[in-house]
Amino acid sequence: MTELEELEALDDLISAVKAGETCRVHIERMSAQAGLAEAGSIYGAAYQDDLNAARMVHNALVPHWALERMSLWPTGLATFHLWGTHEERGERWHSGCDGRVEATDGKPGRAWLLASLRAFRSTLVAS
Repeated sequence: MTELEELEALDDLISAVKAGETCRVHIERMSAQAGLAEAGSIYGAAYQDDLNAARMVHNALVPHWALERMSLWPTGLATFHLWGTHEERGERWHSGCDGRVEATDGKPGRAWLLASLRAFRSTLVAS
């Protein structure tokens, strides 16, 4: 698979996670198609709202991105904010931010998964 095909597969995965209308097995297959197969089952678990799996996805894809904050809203939604870092300096806040993403979903694990996938995609496009 070419880099462009993997990027398109990653975009499809992000869209499927955002829509929230698929199954765990489909998410695992899509993560493999996007070249993320080394830990495919954690993507499905995070999709089903497993916060430990979502943390593992974050650490696997964007370990230098900080979890800036998580907000739980009265409406039942959760929002995760991730900030990129300057890897060589380890800066994580305003002055050293390489990127910023956020994602909101009714399931906190899925929101964190989506934010991590978006952050990972931004690192691919930037490089």
